[in-house]
Amino acid sequence: MDIGNINFSDLLGRLKEYAKKAGYTSAKYLLTMFYVLKAPDTPKKDKIIIYSALAYLVLPIDLLSAKRMRLLGWVDEAAAIYLTYKKIKGNVTPDIEFEVENKLREWFPGHSGDVTV
Repeated sequence: MDIGNINFSDLLGRLKEYAKKAGYTSAKYLLTMFYVLKAPDTPKKDKIIIYSALAYLVLPIDLLSAKRMRLLGWVDEAAAIYLTYKKIKGNVTPDIEFEVENKLREWFPGHSGDVTV
């Protein structure tokens, strides 16, 4: 499925790579943002915010590189995830929560899933 030039399958694959490094909790926020982005009822301004945050995470360009500055590199990415999630969390529906939980079980088999978002 594409919206504009965004290929959701490719984006999900890139998010999976990032999530495996960042961990279960970050993956839950990322997947929530991803499924809110795909939802047809999400306002355009919120989609733009999500696009921006996800692009910052998956593109090789970075303000603070995690490779060069380990702690600061992860802090800026965590801030992008958290602030974006905080802005768009009103768009989260039970269907989105269901999709997120299914994908988390697929990506992190055996995880207890006791993190609330």
